[in-house]
Parts: sequence; structure tokens; C-alpha cells
Amino acid sequence: MGPIESAVDRVLEVAVGCITALAVSLLVPPARAHSVAIEAAARALELMAKLLPELFQGFLRPLDSASIQRIQDSIGQAVAQTHSIADEAKHERIGLLAAQPDLGSLRRTLLRLRHDFVMFGRADAEPLSEAPQARLGRCSCASRKARPLTSAEAQTRWPPGANPRLSRHPKPPSTNAPG
Repeated sequence: MGPIESAVDRVLEVAVGCITALAVSLLVPPARAHSVAIEAAARALELMAKLLPELFQGFLRPLDSASIQRIQDSIGQAVAQTHSIADEAKHERIGLLAAQPDLGSLRRTLLRLRHDFVMFGRADAEPLSEAPQARLGRCSCASRKARPLTSAEAQTRWPPGANPRLSRHPKPPSTNAPG
């Protein structure tokens, strides 16, 4: 094969690749990173809520450092996953010029909560004295009786659209001035 045939063959290969890429980008909708980031943050918060009573048990009785480390690692992984997805959402927002809100405040809040859990873990080094233990024991008994809200209960407790996991397509706020 000569140089002309080789060049034409290469141009045809590139053209087929371009047409394939264009067809895929038009026919396969991407997963929106913003909603995936919100769901990852919700999973991280649910994990924190699940592990908080276990971590507070260290105020009542000594916890071994391995269990504290396990709690800290699982929360750290969930927050790191949320941060990486939020980074992707930021890039997607820039690329699409989308009007979705910035996830920076969500990322900072999750990081602050993670730091709070780290401080709780450090404070778990030795149990509290008896008076705070009695108070904390009453709180932990109440938290064990608590149960997660059902979707219907959460819908009635929060304004519509406050939780995007419960209402996927919230109605946007009105831009009209009142009155």
C-alpha cells in the first residue's frame, strides 16, 4: 500500500471514529453529575447518622481504637466520594454552561461534619464522668427508639422541593414579585 492509500485509509478511520463519537454523544444521555453528587451526599449523611450512636457509645464505655478508626475511615471514604463527584459536577457545569447551583457549600458542610466526627472520636479516648454519662444515656435510648421517616412523612415535614431525593422535579420558585 502506497502513501496516498495509507493516508486515505487513515482519514476514513478517523472519520468513522468521529461519526461514531457524534452518534453516541447525541443518542446516549449522560448521567448528570449534579444529581449524582446530591445522592452521594445523602448517602454520606445517612452513614453519619447511622454511625453517630455507635461513636457516642465511646462516651459511655471505652471503645477500641480499631472501631473508631473503622468509623472514621468509612465516613472519610463517603465524603471523599462525594467530593470527587462534586468536582465532576463542577466540570460538567462549566462545560454545559448549566444553571445548576454550585456544590461548594455542600462539600464544605460535609467536610465540617467529618471533622466533627473526628473530634468525637478523639474525645472518645476515655468515657465521660457519671453526670454527663447519665444525660447521654437518656439521649441514646431515645435515639434507639427513633426510626427513619418514610417518604410520605418526610414530604409532610419539609416544604415541597426541599429534598431532591423525595421529589425529583421540584417546581422552581416564582420570579414574580409578590402582590
